[in-house]
Amino acid sequence: MDDVLPTEIVGEIFRLCIPIPTEGWDSEYQRRRARTIQAPLLLTQISQGWRRLALSIPVLWATFVVDLRVRRHHLPEFAEMWLTRAAEYPLDITIQGELVVLKQPQFDAVMTTLKAHTSHIRSLQLSLGLRDFVTLENLVRSWEFPGLEELGVTIENIEEEESDDEWDNLSWPVGSAFQSASSLWNLTIERLPLSTFHVATVQKLTRLHVCQDDFETALSAVSGLPNLLAFKLTEHETSRIVFQPEQPLVHSSIRRLDLAYSYKSGASVSFLRTVTLPSLRDLRLERTDHLGAPLDEFLARSSWPPLTTFHLTFVKPGNGLPPLFAALKTPSFASLEELVVALPDQDHLEIFCEQLGANNEFLPKLQRFVRCKPLDLSGTAAPPSDALSLIGRAVTSRLGREPAWPLRAVRIEWDEIEWEEDELVGLGLAEPSPTDSGEPSILELYELDSSVLEPFQLWKTKGMEVYLGPNYPTSASIV
Repeated sequence: MDDVLPTEIVGEIFRLCIPIPTEGWDSEYQRRRARTIQAPLLLTQISQGWRRLALSIPVLWATFVVDLRVRRHHLPEFAEMWLTRAAEYPLDITIQGELVVLKQPQFDAVMTTLKAHTSHIRSLQLSLGLRDFVTLENLVRSWEFPGLEELGVTIENIEEEESDDEWDNLSWPVGSAFQSASSLWNLTIERLPLSTFHVATVQKLTRLHVCQDDFETALSAVSGLPNLLAFKLTEHETSRIVFQPEQPLVHSSIRRLDLAYSYKSGASVSFLRTVTLPSLRDLRLERTDHLGAPLDEFLARSSWPPLTTFHLTFVKPGNGLPPLFAALKTPSFASLEELVVALPDQDHLEIFCEQLGANNEFLPKLQRFVRCKPLDLSGTAAPPSDALSLIGRAVTSRLGREPAWPLRAVRIEWDEIEWEEDELVGLGLAEPSPTDSGEPSILELYELDSSVLEPFQLWKTKGMEVYLGPNYPTSASIV
């Protein structure tokens, strides 16, 4: 291939071979896979020509991920090899696990290599134990991060730490460690107060993800960052509420709000009761069964102009959908262009599709619809064939009427998870195998009649973006 195509074209093909990082359990799976069966290392093993070309393209080596739970042997040599090949290209570095598993010579060698490349680190994601951060405190004070744009700091296993003194006296990462990060715009912190960062470091933030145990941290994060455009709050089940401000806090810049893992009387509920976001256009929730009235009141105060994007990626079986239908009919959703929703219950899916297909005033400006359906062990989820039939009929009916509906993309996805055959049979997704012919794939188990797929195929021929299949970035649609 390198003898036929221009080097630039081959280099771009090589770049597209790099695995796409994704969120969730599949991301964990990708990180644990042997690097030798993935690009870019795989590209160096095909031929001398491919190896020579792969080694000459720094962008192929710009992402460096180390999971100390699975890779410790020869780590100093591996880090030196990888980062040297990246040359001066902006680096995205992720380190997770426990640094204490490294012997002192290994640790020193890895830190020396990282320090040599701090000037062109673009993204740094650290997921380590508390004692690891204590160890790093003095070491990184002299490091400079002039090109750092994205930073993630997660303190793991804090429940297992024995010394509260270490936590109380922890000053890293603060002050000298990241004062030089003048380009920082995206910050994720878990179990670490925002106040530990120098004010000048965080003032320019436009995206912030806070995963904390207390409501005050979330509130102070919003109130002290005037340039913030996107805010995500992930709360723990143990989140505690100490006080409730009397007056709502108004933040005029935030356009996107994500609330994850909301619990009854938790931080998400208090946050909605406290904050007003007049510029909000994008709202993403993981569940609504505990939000109810606080969500309605929040939307009434906020979101003018109306929302254009709404994601609801978890709905507890038996809850959440009727209030959602009422909310979707309010002025806050009148201009909705993108809807991503999980509908696990067949009854709720039928109600939704009835509204979608028959009511011209229901989501009149919708352009992109995504239905994400995790496989559900409760047995209440609509089977794939039923779900596709309902959605196919509803959308076909709506598209065939006046006024013209602007829908341009439909995506129906499900989790591609490896299940034991007896579980699949119990869920009605497979018939018992007469012989031991190997574990069938999920796609083989979804035996869909061609008539169910016809509407989706027709939309695709007319230029609509259509995807039916697993929610893997590398999976192909079945139409």
